[in-house]
Amino acid sequence: MQEELFFGIGRKCINPQVPISLAGYFNARMQDGTLDDIEVRSLVLNQAGQYCAIVQFDLVTVSQELADALYREIADLKILSRSNMIVTATHSHTAPEVRSFKPGSHPDYIPFAAAKAAEAVGEALGRMRRGELLTGLTSDNRFCFNRRYWMKNGTVVTNPGKLNPDITRPEGEVDYEIPLIGIKEGGELKVLLANVVNHTDTIGGNKVSGDWTGFFVRRIQAKIGKDSMVMPLIGTSGNINHFDISSDMDQTCYKEAERIGCGYADTVANALEKLAPVCEFSLKVKNAEVICGPREIPHEELTEARLVLEKYKDVHNPANGGTLTSEDLELIRK
Repeated sequence: MQEELFFGIGRKCINPQVPISLAGYFNARMQDGTLDDIEVRSLVLNQAGQYCAIVQFDLVTVSQELADALYREIADLKILSRSNMIVTATHSHTAPEVRSFKPGSHPDYIPFAAAKAAEAVGEALGRMRRGELLTGLTSDNRFCFNRRYWMKNGTVVTNPGKLNPDITRPEGEVDYEIPLIGIKEGGELKVLLANVVNHTDTIGGNKVSGDWTGFFVRRIQAKIGKDSMVMPLIGTSGNINHFDISSDMDQTCYKEAERIGCGYADTVANALEKLAPVCEFSLKVKNAEVICGPREIPHEELTEARLVLEKYKDVHNPANGGTLTSEDLELIRK
């Protein structure tokens, strides 16, 4: 006999209340406003006493310091710990810096975000109810591109610029598939996990935003109900971004975040009726710790990087309010 699945959801706003830099670029960008709220979301599952949870922050990453702070906040819980939790981020480049060694970080933000996450976990545990598990699959090829390209001179360049005549072909593949996991309660969809492969860096500037994933969440939740939980889990997307080099349209703005987020949301929404129930399953948890050392950068690459940064100072000084992105560096390198 199939053991029943129980689930609970919780969310809290994590807009910064202290002066802090936004993360994701090469220089400090102190927050000077908010475009839309960012949040931390929690999904807790239980089947036959086996608990697990996913906690997702609208941040550029989850630093070890933030993860450890969250685990301390929930240390009194006996059913959840680092051994049965996934703590992840949407990778928004317009969210507070949570790496304390980076310029512009603030020591008070990490404990604040961790406390809010613990509240979201507690909210989820306090609202556990029976659910029906579903899965599905859709795809969308409109918004993601490999940002590394082979050039006519035989080199490979990251972000070589729009309409660059020296581009020959992309250096690697992209993944258009969007796997889906849903949970229904009483016939209504209450939880949706969507694994989208694309960078979350479409806005720039110094205002807080969840980027395109924020639009994605809000649009689907408006369709399935405000008491639902939508988690846009970002797939492996290191060299996958939204820049279409065949177009000269502006793709670094709030409107672009809306276009991409709502576009993905519409694609996923059209697939919701095709979600299929999972009739037999057993919830299991496995974990392993992997420790990776830092990349060893050759001396000649470091020398080249320093020369590029020196040239950048003469063109556009971040100390005067400029923003240094990978696109800027590539333009200067030319």
